[in-house]
Amino acid sequence: MRDSLRLSNSAVNMQLRILHAAGYVRLRKEPFNSRIHAWAELTPLGRTVLIAHLARLRALAGA
Repeated sequence: MRDSLRLSNSAVNMQLRILHAAGYVRLRKEPFNSRIHAWAELTPLGRTVLIAHLARLRALAGA
């Protein structure tokens, strides 16, 4: 995720914590190849909010 967004680890972690606190994402950490990897998943609320946000952006863009 960090590489795709071209952000630092700390910037991604900060945004994920904010989204998690709002109930938009579910976070979990698991060992993978002898390292701890973080996984983020949209919650049903997060998916609903994202869909509504994208619809508003499309309406503003006239699409």
